[in-house]
Amino acid sequence: MKVEDYGRAVHDRAVELREIACNLEKIMPKPTGELASRTLLLMERLTKVIHSESSVKNKSYILNDISKETKELKEEMSEDIEEIIEN
Repeated sequence: MKVEDYGRAVHDRAVELREIACNLEKIMPKPTGELASRTLLLMERLTKVIHSESSVKNKSYILNDISKETKELKEEMSEDIEEIIEN
């Protein structure tokens, strides 16, 4: 499956985001594949929280965790971009 096929697969709900994340990490060069994979996994978690019937307190805890991971991912992306620009 090519990268561009994943968008269609997700739209058609033919493939789960977790599966796509795993495949992107394998088929895309580092660090892009790893970053794309982690981004999709965060999106999957966010979608599950939004659609769950958990308590507000539980959702708040999970959203704070997702926010922390998103910040870490952003910092790693910035570092990777700087490294690419330097080389």
